[in-house]
Amino acid sequence: KYKEALDYYKKSEVIKVKLNDKYGLSGIYINLGNIFSDNKDSANAFLYLNKSLIISQEMKNEYYIGMIYNNMSKLYFEAGDLNKTMEYSEKGLALREKIGDKQGISYCLISKGNALASINKYNESLKCFNKAYTIGKEMNALEILKSSSEGLSKSYSKTKNFELAYNFHVIFKQTCDSLQNE
Repeated sequence: KYKEALDYYKKSEVIKVKLNDKYGLSGIYINLGNIFSDNKDSANAFLYLNKSLIISQEMKNEYYIGMIYNNMSKLYFEAGDLNKTMEYSEKGLALREKIGDKQGISYCLISKGNALASINKYNESLKCFNKAYTIGKEMNALEILKSSSEGLSKSYSKTKNFELAYNFHVIFKQTCDSLQNE
């Protein structure tokens, strides 16, 4: 599945380069970065995200730049570099707030919340997850509701607020079921 996707994106890359389609090429590089990230190949994920970042900055495409920053934040988190995780979460969040990208804001908040929870800053992580959850409810965005309710459940559990931890765990499970049935 991933190999086939890689093959198609590589073919698309050649076409986009020939057409000098920088917007399309930047999008391909983001997708290639995501494929490598999903396959735990962070070196290639960073390579393609950086390629996309350079092009996106040249084009002043703030939407793509915000997306790339958040994707890099997740890669740094998986690598255990919490300073870089926070740096790129903050950059992505600031940019997405600037352009009013609510979905992007919520994903940045979830990334930041996960990073904060990993260093036992649960009260701060709860603020991030709660903001993301509110946006998810406004947008009826199940993926956002799933990730934010999971973060809320875990962080409330760590702060010994077991009632809210349970309530958000139930929401998390219901949301997972809803996504499964889609």
